[in-house]
Amino acid sequence: MSVAMIKINVNNIYTYLDGKLPKEVTDTLYAELAYQLEGYVFADAYQSGHWDGKTHLYYKKNQSFLTGLLAYAKEILDRYKLDYEIADLREPAVPNMDLSLVDVAGVGNPNVLWEHQQQAIDLGIAKTRGVFEVSTGGGKITIVAGLVAALGVRPFCFFVLSKDLMYQARDELEAKVLDNNYNRKIEVGIVGDGKCEIRDINIVMVQSAVQALGEEYVPMYSDENTSGTEVAGVEEYKDKIIALLEACKGWYFDECQHLSAPIAQLVAQNTPNAYYRFGGSATAFRDDGADILIEAVTGRKYIAIPASFLIKKGILIKPKIHIIPINSYQEQQKKEDNKSSMASNYNSVYKHYIVENEYRNHMIKRMAEELVAQNLSVLILIKQIKHGDILEELIPGSIFIQGATSADVRQDYIQQLRDKQIMCMIATSLADEGLDIKTLNALIVAGSGKSSTRAFQRIGRVLRIAPGKTEAIAVDFYDNAPYLRAHSKRRIQLYESEPEFEIIRHT
Repeated sequence: MSVAMIKINVNNIYTYLDGKLPKEVTDTLYAELAYQLEGYVFADAYQSGHWDGKTHLYYKKNQSFLTGLLAYAKEILDRYKLDYEIADLREPAVPNMDLSLVDVAGVGNPNVLWEHQQQAIDLGIAKTRGVFEVSTGGGKITIVAGLVAALGVRPFCFFVLSKDLMYQARDELEAKVLDNNYNRKIEVGIVGDGKCEIRDINIVMVQSAVQALGEEYVPMYSDENTSGTEVAGVEEYKDKIIALLEACKGWYFDECQHLSAPIAQLVAQNTPNAYYRFGGSATAFRDDGADILIEAVTGRKYIAIPASFLIKKGILIKPKIHIIPINSYQEQQKKEDNKSSMASNYNSVYKHYIVENEYRNHMIKRMAEELVAQNLSVLILIKQIKHGDILEELIPGSIFIQGATSADVRQDYIQQLRDKQIMCMIATSLADEGLDIKTLNALIVAGSGKSSTRAFQRIGRVLRIAPGKTEAIAVDFYDNAPYLRAHSKRRIQLYESEPEFEIIRHT
């Protein structure tokens, strides 16, 4: 039976299919434009057969889906050999600024880019939306600067998830983009940390946007501090923030693996006039399999540049990753654990074998002191604040920063670490993403964890090239304990997936 031509009506946020679809096509769209939720097998609804364990992104009632999934939908229609035509109802963003990239002399010069950066910019312009994955140290903000300069549309929003990244992104964009109308570097606005300074190009904290939209912000980091002036600042500038979201012609979401979160989806879906939509990260994927949610509000990943590629190009330093076994708990300890509920309780295991493990913490102390004695700066990454407090007390001269540390103080300490006025810094998950310390020599992954995105992000902290820097050292642990054993194996497998990483296993 023949089927009438299907019309695909494409808007900035949603795309609608106009025409009667065969049932098998509808069922396939519903089944494939979806993702499986973690832990679905334990849900009563799944076990009773009332739910398939998936979140579905195709809405049968009005035959719609988020526009970032258009490529997937077309593939399904092609598979069933259906005829269709595309009506792009989006209003293209017309350039309304004359911008260019800035070289050290302050003159626009497109030749300052690495080849992969230019490729990411060119593909982004051609595709108008999508995700670029570039390893830490590969110059993501320079790519965004190139996109902003080439597109020349205002207002443009650059979404971030922390105050540190907001100020860092503002400073880097102001240093990289030239406004040719005034023959000066652009001034970038910031929305967040109690401030609302809106300009043509703006760095916007997701927290502020969510609160302006009248929703409660759910922290994405375990130690994130959402108290203080943030809510008050949003209340005062709520209307301005909403107006910016509605007016923006394009946006970029940094660390876009977080775009699957409901609050990030909320922000992305409240930008009705954003023609350009990009996400970028060193790890533009999800451990929970929800990658399709990232693509739904942007588009497909269009380029992936791994660390090994950049190491071969001489852009990053080849790291030596030392894997230290922790065997302070052997068979007798395991037997004792098995008699208690500890072995089946992850939080208890983590507290006993990571946070309060004296043997392991003294080993971290010893390694940090040995590295500092060689004039190597050290960043120690932990997950829980109590662990940071313990290590700061153990390691002379160390500084501990966390979510509750004010942005100004954090930035001051980070700059002192760059300048090697501080040689050992301990940090929570706020340092997992986006922290740019090119001079950093050594990293100690003290917090364990199974996340592949975090594992790559953490190692990336130490790979950047800097004057006088000749080596990049990372230290991780093989923790021989319930849960932690599997997490350690997972991280090691990830390190081994990069051919240019040198893995040194200690016994």
